[in-house]
Amino acid sequence: MEPSTLAVTRQAEILAITLSRAERLNAINAAMLVDLAAVLDRAARDPELRVLTITGAGRAFCAGGDLGELPLGSPADTYHRVSGLMATVMRQIRSLPIPVLVGLNGVAAGGGASLALAGDIVIAGQGARLVLPWVRMGLTPDWGITRFLPEIVGPSRAKQLLWTSATIDAEGMRTLGIASELVPDEDLAPTLAERAEELATAPRLPVWLTKRLIDDRSGDLASVLEAEARAQAVATAVLSPESADRRLGESRP
Repeated sequence: MEPSTLAVTRQAEILAITLSRAERLNAINAAMLVDLAAVLDRAARDPELRVLTITGAGRAFCAGGDLGELPLGSPADTYHRVSGLMATVMRQIRSLPIPVLVGLNGVAAGGGASLALAGDIVIAGQGARLVLPWVRMGLTPDWGITRFLPEIVGPSRAKQLLWTSATIDAEGMRTLGIASELVPDEDLAPTLAERAEELATAPRLPVWLTKRLIDDRSGDLASVLEAEARAQAVATAVLSPESADRRLGESRP
């Protein structure tokens, strides 16, 4: 069954997901979370897939949770059901063995900001804005943002941004390291596709192992070095001498 809240396209080894509730600024509802979980589950089991991209239809990336379906003061069981679905989606994105690129068009607010920062790389259009509204609304940040944001900007800056319910424009996102690249709005889609194509040419196994090494922040330096050595052993074990020599030559200036 085709998802009702997403547009999903596949071109060779790249899967593109577009949040497609433009009339609601792509606000997240339960149906969208179910659709995302299903698409991400298939992506995780696809051995041919090398890159996944996420962007939003229309003038926004994602306005956050749909307050029409999940108004403030909703029963606790309703909130926990939706939050459980969102937690599943966040874990799926973070555990994908391929790069996840986010094309940030327009506003990403609340849960939409969490969704954007769950990706590995954010490319922002000049009109993009990241809105962190929770504390001002009397709420606490959720859906992974208290992990994702400090990873990028550091704990002190993350606290400041969240406590002040900051709105960060595209230039601010680039300065803080949230967006790795800033492009004119009209260039966002082609730039996202171009960066995905570049990454699709990289060997899948070392890309996955590198992602795991960077995302695992649980150990001290000794355990990091040990994990790097294990990953290197896995990567080199699958290389023939001929392919190793060729890739080494390609990587030299």
